[in-house]
Amino acid sequence: MSKRLRFILASAVISVCLWGLQFIVPEHRIQAIIAAVVLSYLMSVWVLFEDLKGIEWVTILILPVLYTLGAGLFSLFLPESLPRIFGQRLEADVARLAASGVRMLFWLSFGVGFYAMYLTENIFSVAAIRTIQLLRAAHAVGFLLTLVVAIFLFHSLISFKLPFWMLAILIGGLSLPLFLQGNWSMLLKEGLNRRIWLYSFAGALIVAQAALALAFWPIEGLTAALMLVTVMYVILGLSQQYLMGRLFKNQINEYVAVAVMVLVASFYVTSWR
Repeated sequence: MSKRLRFILASAVISVCLWGLQFIVPEHRIQAIIAAVVLSYLMSVWVLFEDLKGIEWVTILILPVLYTLGAGLFSLFLPESLPRIFGQRLEADVARLAASGVRMLFWLSFGVGFYAMYLTENIFSVAAIRTIQLLRAAHAVGFLLTLVVAIFLFHSLISFKLPFWMLAILIGGLSLPLFLQGNWSMLLKEGLNRRIWLYSFAGALIVAQAALALAFWPIEGLTAALMLVTVMYVILGLSQQYLMGRLFKNQINEYVAVAVMVLVASFYVTSWR
């Protein structure tokens, strides 16, 4: 079986498994998500094992595993029905059918994202051995997918209404592997050197502190998640460019400008009453 066919098969299997969460009683969905995460790791090993070696058994597999976890948790908050669409009120049966369509579209998009993730991780694994022309494109896609995984995880954790200290610890803890794989992918060394650990711990700590501050901010869950992802976008983007020796003043200004715009927009949409 070709590697691309394995990518497609694994993406389809995991997508179908997570789509089936809606048919499981709510009390058992967390356990089902955990089982899907384990399956995701095993399937990812199956499709990528030919090029995995050393630290890649961890770094290459971080995104697929956390992508499954984040999408699974995020799906718990997808609507069971859509009573209104474009201001038009829907009948109960139509509302449930529309919500099913939304969930189906979500899992189709998830499967496409998983396939793109496998392609990206495969490029990283091969590029660690020899030079490959697609590496720059893989860096861009990997960066984007890291942010997608982050918004799934952050939105889910915020929506669980956890205590502020637990929210900060969990968000910081899940941010650390995202930073590690993101920073490692720029160098593709056999191990995680001191700089990668330092920048990753610093980035995770900053995101955790931002989560702690937002726990006291009267802001909606999705907006808070977008703010946290913006923090990750800035910190991870700066650290990646610095590791590659391509961090210049104009790039710093661009990242800072994005952060300021999102912060101003968040103040604008926040209800302070």
